[in-house]
Amino acid sequence: MTRNDGIRDADAAPDCLISSSEKNLVIISFVKSLVPGALLTWLVAMFIGTAGSTGGYLYIHYLTVETYSWYWSWPLFIFGTGLAFVIYAVMDL
Repeated sequence: MTRNDGIRDADAAPDCLISSSEKNLVIISFVKSLVPGALLTWLVAMFIGTAGSTGGYLYIHYLTVETYSWYWSWPLFIFGTGLAFVIYAVMDL
């Protein structure tokens, strides 16, 4: 922001660091990354979980919702989604 004499005011907030179209690309990249993150988690947790291991830091556990049960790992889901998000965001640049 500038004052009337054209000097930039140091205490004023910056105008806009990221445009609305770039914000939309980030949100779309995140939404697209949820599917590969879930798929990666499901496949890896299935193989490690059926072997009887918890995967250490992955904390793979048997999750039951209503009548459906499967192996799941929240840390692996967050990592897989983050990895897919970075890949999609770089591809959109």
